[in-house]
Amino acid sequence: MSIEKDIGNLLQRYPKLRSQTVKKKHFITGEVDIFDDKEIYWDSYSIRVIVTSEYPYSFPTLFETSQKIPKVDYRHIHPDGSCCVTVLQREILYSRRGINLCTYFEKFVIPYFANQLFFEKEGRWASGEYEHGTEGILQFYLEDNGARSFEEIIDLLTYFDDYNICGRNDDCKCGSKRKFKKCHYDIIKFLSLFPAKQRLADLIELNKLLLKRKK
Repeated sequence: MSIEKDIGNLLQRYPKLRSQTVKKKHFITGEVDIFDDKEIYWDSYSIRVIVTSEYPYSFPTLFETSQKIPKVDYRHIHPDGSCCVTVLQREILYSRRGINLCTYFEKFVIPYFANQLFFEKEGRWASGEYEHGTEGILQFYLEDNGARSFEEIIDLLTYFDDYNICGRNDDCKCGSKRKFKKCHYDIIKFLSLFPAKQRLADLIELNKLLLKRKK
């Protein structure tokens, strides 16, 4: 499906939005209305979404332009003012398969603002909170990757190439004496979904965090 058709479907679903294309970038602006799970209206937010030429294999970037959300990191706002709708690693996973704009809004944009409103009312996040920065990377690997410990993540990322060439019926490289297929096979296959440069970047950040914790 073309980006133009995706935008058309989005504007039909969210009639308060409009779009403009400038130098191969698509800018979607306007308002989104937020309702609770009982379809009771809560509030509206003015937004700007930037969609680059890499779409659908890169995440759009969301900005909240109504200035209702404090621009601080614990409210999940990046230093450049963009909204942190999910962790980078999950963005990469969704982008690999290709993401359309309606799905992006349904799974990330609307829940992001609903969660912000819930936080303002209750002082906590509706579905728990992802940690910021490197702590968020660690949380992702522990919760989404199935790794059991910080040290295990470091080991898997450090020796990824060694694990990756291991045969399914070979002894796992971790030294457990279990077959690879019954030990770290699934985790390594999960890690292989990420580009090598991302695995390296995550390893560097996690090593920094490990050193910090040991001080």
